[in-house]
Amino acid sequence: MMIGAFQDYCYENAYYQLSKGESIFLFSDGCFEVETEEVNFEFNDFVEILHSAEQEKNGSLQKIHSTLLSIMNSDKFVDDFSILKLSL
Repeated sequence: MMIGAFQDYCYENAYYQLSKGESIFLFSDGCFEVETEEVNFEFNDFVEILHSAEQEKNGSLQKIHSTLLSIMNSDKFVDDFSILKLSL
């Protein structure tokens, strides 16, 4: 669900209760707007990176960050990179 993207947009309220061991990621658009000439990177590719990081015993935000930079073959993002992981 996109949060705060459009000033006059009507957002639907919803809730989901995380169970023990589950996580939720909150992230800015800069996390998945990966620019590269070699790869056609889409939002679903970003979701796969999140899933992959979660499958590792010590999956970390740093791993997600470094994976995306590697895909871009860069040491910095063009846009912001903000990500938060909440886990139970």
